[in-house]
Amino acid sequence: MEDNHVKRVEETITATNHRDDENTEKIEKSMSSSEMMKLSQPPIISIAEENQIRHLTGWRLYLLTTGLCLSVFLSSLDITIVSTSLAAIANDFHVSDQASWIVSSYLLTYSSFIIVWAKLSDIFGRKTFLTIALVLFLLFSGVCGGAKTLIQLIIFRAFQGVGGAGIFAMTPAIIAEMVPSNKFAKYNALASSAIGISFLMGPLVGGVISDRLSWRWIFFINLPVGTVAAVLALVSMPTNFPNHQQPLQREHSLFRDASIRIDFPGFLLFLISSLLLVCALQEAGTEYAWSSALVISFLTISAVCWMLLFAWQRFIAKRQSAREPVLPWKFLKHRVLMGAFLTALFAGVPFTAIIIEYPQRFQVVNCASSLNAGVRLLPFSLPCALGSALTGGLTSSLRIPPIFVVLAGTILQTVGLALEFSVNTSLRVPAPQYGYEALVGFGVGLTLTTLLSIAGFAVEGPDRAVALSGVTQLRVLGGTVGVSMVTNLLNSHVKASLASILPPYAVRLILETTQAIEFLDPPTQDKVRLVFADGYKIGTGAVLGFTTLQFLSILLMWEKTPRKIPR
Repeated sequence: MEDNHVKRVEETITATNHRDDENTEKIEKSMSSSEMMKLSQPPIISIAEENQIRHLTGWRLYLLTTGLCLSVFLSSLDITIVSTSLAAIANDFHVSDQASWIVSSYLLTYSSFIIVWAKLSDIFGRKTFLTIALVLFLLFSGVCGGAKTLIQLIIFRAFQGVGGAGIFAMTPAIIAEMVPSNKFAKYNALASSAIGISFLMGPLVGGVISDRLSWRWIFFINLPVGTVAAVLALVSMPTNFPNHQQPLQREHSLFRDASIRIDFPGFLLFLISSLLLVCALQEAGTEYAWSSALVISFLTISAVCWMLLFAWQRFIAKRQSAREPVLPWKFLKHRVLMGAFLTALFAGVPFTAIIIEYPQRFQVVNCASSLNAGVRLLPFSLPCALGSALTGGLTSSLRIPPIFVVLAGTILQTVGLALEFSVNTSLRVPAPQYGYEALVGFGVGLTLTTLLSIAGFAVEGPDRAVALSGVTQLRVLGGTVGVSMVTNLLNSHVKASLASILPPYAVRLILETTQAIEFLDPPTQDKVRLVFADGYKIGTGAVLGFTTLQFLSILLMWEKTPRKIPR
């Protein structure tokens, strides 16, 4: 009896998901005429009636929007708030060369689980998984604040990143379902503005907390704000959202359907390939040589897993299985969507690398305090927040095709980074450099937010949440690779250059904690700081290279008649 039920569920799901594919006729013939009638005749309702049934209005809409904005604000804040506290954390634990893992561990799980959360919420419901994500994020925020060793903090940050990924995955998916399509760009811009404000406030709040209190409060601060966000979101969201007008599915039937629909092999391959790639980039040139067996093994296994992942997705598509792939094969054939994915991957590099690395550069090279480093990052973060907020108006109200906004943002990023790379290294920050930061920040803000709108309108139906999550996941994955790459280049350059200036024990001490530079005589301090300045400049050149790749991915999105956001 139970086998028949499972078989029937599998047939129904397959018919629903693939009725436009080449084997549609075979699927339809296996179904009864009454079932065919239900599939082929959608309910006849007006747009106004459809909005009342599916979408939220009134106090529910306003409270849920506020709760989602607060939630995604905290999730993003925990990337940027650490940037100005990283030096204080590293000095507290006396491990400077491994401090970037405090960021990388969060970004690693963050970048690996976003699509997983989106897929599971399609099956079990948005409210259930938003609740789990918020609880996980808040729980490990508190645990991070109480960490006793750097290893503990890195591990707890990884679990915190899993919760943060859930919040980030749920937000665009819920927004796409709580309002009609013609209002998506407006509400998406609100959430993007919250993210932009977190870019702005994160370094400043982190700097104030590190200078005035303890770095542990950058994690404890999440608890009261996160609790408010959770209450607002969970009180206002209907239980079975977005299918709250339909009867709840029985629990045992729900889990039985899940075992059929979840792409466990795809999730596992995606996670392994991402994890090994970032680990290899993080360790190569620091703890291990590029030619070491460990690094080569990690890179090789990662490449094999990526190939297996794509082969598996192709197999699922050809077999027309009821299993829902982690990365639908039709996405790989969707030129516009693949262009948006690749652009998000490349654009994630400058955003995250600058947010994380610049405050450290201001502190190590320019002797700035944590708070002052946050202030010096404002020329980047403020235009970034402004660009994110403006995208909704540009694409929805002014009806500018989104691809033009992305192209403008990429040009601004490239010009700003090229000008910044041309500045000679010194122990002082030239005033024009802050202007170059502003160009890059505004360009990043325009690009990243507009990509969500492109993905949201390129894909409709049940795959829309996965498309939106894919943009976010690849953006974060790009940021993870960017931070690992810049840190690796910096450490490799510093190790090689300081060997001719300082004895080996002094080099090891400086890599453990940059505060050791203060114990050197003033002329040697200047030489060491210039070495760090050169290392950061090399990183800027690498980031510039990734930024120029966005022009190639934009070509994939180009259409003879550029599409606009519908009114």
